[in-house]
Amino acid sequence: MFEKVETASLLAKFSKLDAAALDAWSVCRMATVGGARAPGLDNAIGSIEPGKAADLIAVRTDTPRMTPLLGGAEGNLHHDLVHAVQGGDVDMTMVAG
Repeated sequence: MFEKVETASLLAKFSKLDAAALDAWSVCRMATVGGARAPGLDNAIGSIEPGKAADLIAVRTDTPRMTPLLGGAEGNLHHDLVHAVQGGDVDMTMVAG
């Protein structure tokens, strides 16, 4: 999934010849809320809200790919999730939790 998300981001940038064509926050929304909306399941999944099935992953942030991990309003977690994380960085998966 992480590879597909990164590919979507890079293809959008390449097709527009604009590095800002599709920012990492938008790509994260596409992979979560947008992925649930496409088959019409956005009222049951896709975001963390009361009454929705909670499918979550915990991603390790202590790997070299996630360094440096910046916090605050200008943090880079969303960018790292799109462009750096790999499947092996997933530490925990919770389905319908």
